[in-house]
Amino acid sequence: GLDTDIYKITAADFKKCILYWKNERGNAALTINHRIRSFKQLYKFLIAEGLIEDSPVENISKLKEPKKIIQPLDDDEIKRILKQPDKRNFAGFRDYVIMLILLDTGIRVSELENMEIKDIDLRNNSIFILGKGAKEREVIFQSYTKSYLQKYLKIRGDLDHDRVFINSFSDPLNRRTLQERLKD
Repeated sequence: GLDTDIYKITAADFKKCILYWKNERGNAALTINHRIRSFKQLYKFLIAEGLIEDSPVENISKLKEPKKIIQPLDDDEIKRILKQPDKRNFAGFRDYVIMLILLDTGIRVSELENMEIKDIDLRNNSIFILGKGAKEREVIFQSYTKSYLQKYLKIRGDLDHDRVFINSFSDPLNRRTLQERLKD
């Protein structure tokens, strides 16, 4: 077996470990890359604390991850999805508006979760988004989405926070709730 003493592990040992994860355990490149990053952080810490001098993982490269091609939804799938929420109640209407915005703009669920009232420009049918890596961008939505968003904002009313999407207690929706609602 491999030596598990952090003071004795070599780059060769770590490469054997990567091969084991890949070939014996069947771990995906993404999983292995997370482990490589974690070990790099561990060894940076150990060096900073003066416990070791060199990192055996410093020159270990990440594995190439396969690119996932996301298939766009066809018209029938979109229609089927948009028929799901019951627009007669608050949660269903909110979910419908959420779906419209996601489909119309292509923003991430995390971006939608953090969306605030001040980010919406109804005159220009646009939303200011703070995305991954704190990158700012503006996304445009159609008039159809605008009409439902305006109705939702009127129902939502004025609250003591600026987050756009809320639960039935007027608290901001969190990502987990959003994902659960959209999964159904």
